[in-house]
Amino acid sequence: MNVGTRDFWGNSLINKSTYNIGAYQLALLCPSISTVVCPSVVKNLPLTINFTGSESGLMDKNQAATGFSMVDKPSAPLVTPTHLNIPGYEPSKLQIAAGKLIITTTAGISYLNPAQSAGTNSQVNALGVGFVTPSKFTVQTTLVQPNAGSGKSEQAGLWFGLDEDNFVKLVVASAGSGNSKVEMRKEVAAISTTADVKTTGSMILSSSLVKLKLLIDKAANTIAGFYSINGGSEISLGTLSIPQSFTAGKTLSDGVTKNITFAGIYATHRSATTALNFSFEDFKVEAVTTTASLLNADNISSLAAQESSLLSNVKSKVYPNPLLKRFNIQFPATYKESFTIQIIDQLGKIYNIGKYRLKPGESNIKVDISHLLLAAGIYSLRIQSDTSKTEVIKLIIQ
Repeated sequence: MNVGTRDFWGNSLINKSTYNIGAYQLALLCPSISTVVCPSVVKNLPLTINFTGSESGLMDKNQAATGFSMVDKPSAPLVTPTHLNIPGYEPSKLQIAAGKLIITTTAGISYLNPAQSAGTNSQVNALGVGFVTPSKFTVQTTLVQPNAGSGKSEQAGLWFGLDEDNFVKLVVASAGSGNSKVEMRKEVAAISTTADVKTTGSMILSSSLVKLKLLIDKAANTIAGFYSINGGSEISLGTLSIPQSFTAGKTLSDGVTKNITFAGIYATHRSATTALNFSFEDFKVEAVTTTASLLNADNISSLAAQESSLLSNVKSKVYPNPLLKRFNIQFPATYKESFTIQIIDQLGKIYNIGKYRLKPGESNIKVDISHLLLAAGIYSLRIQSDTSKTEVIKLIIQ
């Protein structure tokens, strides 16, 4: 019998090779993390999962496809797994409904190990996908009205890394008294200290849409966390260093699928006694195709001349300047146009920051450029309005 480009569960094989069923079964299955063969664990980027129920991968309790191709293996399950060969997979606690994936929690969690903290290395349904990391990329999800819990470490959100002992998570976690917080935590070789955590203060999020985003820079070995509430501006949680191994990836159990890193979502009620439901609206992994583009020498000269002539007409002000990762732009009181903002380095590389419009009575905006990871130096801030009025302001980044 020949399986062609489909595995036993109907999933398309990435390498499109043809296998005899015996060799295929023995060599390519990915035991402990998936029901699909190892090549099918790997996804091409960009990847978007909208939880339609027809996006392939692991199934929910009603046999709707979740879109995720793997689940992390817990080394110390708290209860006997439903699937002994895939101990982290509990489809009875997964449901696709109305374009959302609902995860019903267990008490399991990936954190340190049982010798350090009781009941750990036991996370169930740490769903994910495998991929080969590009130079810079984002991982993101949206939580719908995340349950506030009871202050006993209930949480849900993103994870990125290799396994239960080597990962970074970005989650909405219970802070007690009806409050939540957003937390980013790194764990390397089952060690996580206070230096490996970034967190917000307490806030009420249980009636909000909360978008979580990780930005990973492979060359810099850094990971940055961001969140936004109800479609508002992204707020930076900070940056952590990560080992090169996180983006170098690992070889899967077939021995031939190599350099694979994982990212996904999870939920747990940790120390609480009551299971909770957390709803996820989407999941994405995307390479950052830098909106920066290099200009040729003629364009650089032209740009320099243009900026020189415009500097004398500057009406807006930037502060602080010099700056680190954030700054404010103060506009004249009469400024009413929509406008785009760009930062240009001394080689002519353009970074598109975004398009804005001042609200009535507003004359100031805050700009966060921490995700650009710009080196210290002199840059130009270009403000282009819809009426073709342009201002250029010199920026000094420390």
